[in-house]
Amino acid sequence: MTEKRKVWRRWAFCNFGTAPGGLPGFDADDNNLYRTVEAVFQAAKTTDPEIRATIAAAKTPSEAKRLGRAAPLRDGWLEMRDAVMRQALEIRWSREPYRSRLLATGDEQLVERTTWHDQYWGICTCPKHGGVGENMLGRLLVQVRSQLRAEEA
Repeated sequence: MTEKRKVWRRWAFCNFGTAPGGLPGFDADDNNLYRTVEAVFQAAKTTDPEIRATIAAAKTPSEAKRLGRAAPLRDGWLEMRDAVMRQALEIRWSREPYRSRLLATGDEQLVERTTWHDQYWGICTCPKHGGVGENMLGRLLVQVRSQLRAEEA
């Protein structure tokens, strides 16, 4: 496998990838359309409609992430963050061509490898952490893949 192929596979399931047509917000009262799963996730951290609109208008996923990190957290955020991520993943990955890409992984374990010390959403492979992490993003993608398979059956 070439290095280019490895890089493509690494980013194939990244939350920074755009979702053509946009993604709806998590809350029923959020009428914004978001460009990426990352933006939906960051906007759901707050109940402030102005901050959500600013995140929706972000030009890049990195900007959305920066804005979300500065937003005041809603009550119960840590308890609901997995549900927010799962819902955004379900919407993005139920659409083509993403659906086919996810299903084509077969029964592979999906791992979010990071070097930026994220031990919740991924597995951090930096020298300090040496491959430790919960890999919640990978686990949620596997759940979504299972759901898509069940819908086809």
